[in-house]
Amino acid sequence: MVDIAGQAHQRIGSPWFDVSEAQDMVEMAAAGTLELSVFEHERYPLRDITKALEAVDRRAGGFANVGIVHE
Repeated sequence: MVDIAGQAHQRIGSPWFDVSEAQDMVEMAAAGTLELSVFEHERYPLRDITKALEAVDRRAGGFANVGIVHE
């Protein structure tokens, strides 16, 4: 179990690319010219925020896409 009260979790930005490169990627994804199907997305409702944080902590490395979705 993740101790949320005792920790500050924050994910901002990327060590791999800058803002303009990220914008290029967004535009390519919208145009369908960027293949994103290789990524596995994990989505959690807000009530399962603890599970979402655990998913981030247990990732094997590389890109992690863990999202909180509106129900």
